[in-house]
Amino acid sequence: MSEIITCDQNSKMPKDLIESLNFSQAGVGRHKCVLCAYQNGIKDGENKVLDFAKDDEVEECQHGRKALKSSIENIHINQRPAQGRHKCVICAYHLGYEVGAGIRENDFDEFSEDEIEDENIIYDITSFGTSSDVKTIYNRLIKKKYYIPPFQRDYVWDDSKASKLIESLVIGLPIPSIFLAKDDGKDENYYIIDGQQRLKSIERFYNGEFALKNVAKQFDKLDFNGKKYSELDEKLKDRIDEYTIQLIIIRQEKPDDNNDSIYKIFERINTEGIKLLPQEIRASSYHGKFNELLSELANKPEWVKLLEMKNTRKSHEELILRFLALYFYLDKYKSPMKHFLNVYMSKNRHLKHNSKQDIEDIFNRTMEICSQFITKEDICLIGSNRVNTQLLDSILVGIAKNIDNPELLIDGYIKDKITGLRQEIDSGAYEYKDYWESRNSKEEFVKGRCEITIELFGE
Repeated sequence: MSEIITCDQNSKMPKDLIESLNFSQAGVGRHKCVLCAYQNGIKDGENKVLDFAKDDEVEECQHGRKALKSSIENIHINQRPAQGRHKCVICAYHLGYEVGAGIRENDFDEFSEDEIEDENIIYDITSFGTSSDVKTIYNRLIKKKYYIPPFQRDYVWDDSKASKLIESLVIGLPIPSIFLAKDDGKDENYYIIDGQQRLKSIERFYNGEFALKNVAKQFDKLDFNGKKYSELDEKLKDRIDEYTIQLIIIRQEKPDDNNDSIYKIFERINTEGIKLLPQEIRASSYHGKFNELLSELANKPEWVKLLEMKNTRKSHEELILRFLALYFYLDKYKSPMKHFLNVYMSKNRHLKHNSKQDIEDIFNRTMEICSQFITKEDICLIGSNRVNTQLLDSILVGIAKNIDNPELLIDGYIKDKITGLRQEIDSGAYEYKDYWESRNSKEEFVKGRCEITIELFGE
């Protein structure tokens, strides 16, 4: 194996690959280093670097979020949420509002756990560059050694775009590196962080699912326009089979109780495309029996009836995950919520801490009660038709912790309790109003609201 070279910016790659790079790949800033240029996907012959922010002003809002000035200046005022801390345009930008969109992807009030993250976590990450020929990559794809994670958006390339990729392989043009992360759950398996559209296009072409189209006229003499892989002559097949694609392999060494750094890499690599939501990334990072169970529970009729809304981008799975994590481990809760949910999903990935039977039992019993006595109105703040995440998880935990209380089955008991709670929150007289209106995930807020509902439904 070739010697691994490390630069002063900690970029790594095999020595034999460095020697083959054109130094015009590097330009200014940290990417003047040819290793950094390579690791950041700068194409051969391009002087443009990914150091795009070097002359841009960075703005920080009062909530601690940062964004490039050029990234937020075109966000419309109607894209900002109507209330709460996220009416701030920088927060709106971080929450995935797109220019001209005006509304969010879901119908939840202050949904998800996007609070400021813990800056004290230090990661030990191993990453290195390697390469593989296309035929080997294809074989690994069909054997599921390279795993396309469930959070990934559907395959969206049309045949013309896929054909351009294959054309690049035939004529020897470079394509961007593929980012892979080691799957600790299975030996020699990797899931794809970035490059799913390219790899899926290669797989489809080998499988004969499309013929090349709109090939550039200057390559007519190669006679591959309109042909599927099986119809190419052996010489062209060999060019595709033997084409080398650069791979960046990433693995988190520490902390060893979760994959948070891989989670962050997912987020940052994809900031130029569709912003990934936390549960979409968890579904990939911690895919397994627990993830499959969350999807099953999200499709239960009682759950669907309660929320009365479409499950977009795994939002329902995240709400169920919140409920289960707080039900089983409320006493161990530590902020931020995102990290708490990551650790819980990681540790219970294979249903070893909480069994499928235990989870299904408490979920089904809780939902049976909810389906009889609770409607969507009960999990919204007064005057809003949007589900309040904090109200929902605290009500579910409160009921679940008192699941054997016979009074829960008395008609009007739960309804009256929730109505009184919502009225006190709305009036402003309730001592802990912020527990349900704030996105702050500090222990006092999360534990406080759950303890209130546990006591409420235990009376």
